[in-house]
Amino acid sequence: MDAQEINRTFDLLSLIEQRIPLRKRGRYYVGACPFCGRGRDRFTLKPTLSGWRWHLRPGNENPCPHPTDNAYHTAIDFVMQAEGLSFRDALETLSTTRLTKHRKRSVVRQPDTDAHPLDVGFAMPSATWQHRCLAILLRSVRTLNAPTGHSGCKYLTDRGVTSATWQYWMFGLAAPRDPKSGRRRPAIVIPYLDGALNLTALKYRFLRDEEGQVRYTAHPGSKPYLFGLYDYVPSLHTTLLIVEGELNAVSVWQVRWPGLLAVSIGSEGAGKIQRKLLYPLMNAFAKVIIWMDKPDKALSLRDDLRPDALCLQSPVQGGRKMDANALLRYGMLKPFLEYLLEAPERPVSPKNALKRL
Repeated sequence: MDAQEINRTFDLLSLIEQRIPLRKRGRYYVGACPFCGRGRDRFTLKPTLSGWRWHLRPGNENPCPHPTDNAYHTAIDFVMQAEGLSFRDALETLSTTRLTKHRKRSVVRQPDTDAHPLDVGFAMPSATWQHRCLAILLRSVRTLNAPTGHSGCKYLTDRGVTSATWQYWMFGLAAPRDPKSGRRRPAIVIPYLDGALNLTALKYRFLRDEEGQVRYTAHPGSKPYLFGLYDYVPSLHTTLLIVEGELNAVSVWQVRWPGLLAVSIGSEGAGKIQRKLLYPLMNAFAKVIIWMDKPDKALSLRDDLRPDALCLQSPVQGGRKMDANALLRYGMLKPFLEYLLEAPERPVSPKNALKRL
């Protein structure tokens, strides 16, 4: 069994519950550091389509020398850290481990009735649709990460997105039909997941922008959620950044600024569903930032959602729109976020920040 399959199928929840007690919080499990037992709710475990992933945030009291890099780690990483094993030895250990003290749990679950406080009022696609589209998604993920997926990999790497990032967000490669021309064209597959890991939409971003043709389309029956919201951890995130395109959200995630959650309303803008999902978030964050290409769109969202939200407009430099993904490509996104988030008393715009860099 290879490492990817081990990480996807191993029941890491049961293994960790043999070390420390965990409390369920929405779709997450939280507890003390499983390596030393210190700190309340320092440890977070969550189910994903690629298996269990864990995170350990820095502790203010009784610090311990364990991972605090604001990243999510795999089952193999956990055993390497806990037992001091090499990658090969950890892989062999998990391949032969049989857990008996706890009931076997499936990583991909049916939604709990209290799975996420922000899921209320969203009409899910049917179970049949989800099952069919999950098969399409998994097939597209395999295609993107195979040698035949070179065109999709090049599209993403040219935009500064790393393979670790597109694998975390389950991006894939497929050839959906262009609704305008009727032709099949290669496209990046972008899945939308809710807080309980239910698939709500499959969006396609065509690799080439052809004159007179659409850039985006969605699988029939899709119901776009807020892209990126399923990554929300209440104990970790204190600042909400609302952006337009999905690549902008994953660009911010790739920088991994502490305490920052980026969600995308989609390139078409926030409709009634997206605004309805955004309302409960407004009081959950100390700071809200709305970053749009057009100022009227940002101001409209601010007026509807939170009057004290900071509004940003993507400037145009040399004919190029400088959104989050563009800043990532030019190596400017992390310095810009530092300028934006560590100096709240100064009036900030992406254009001013770029001049300062």
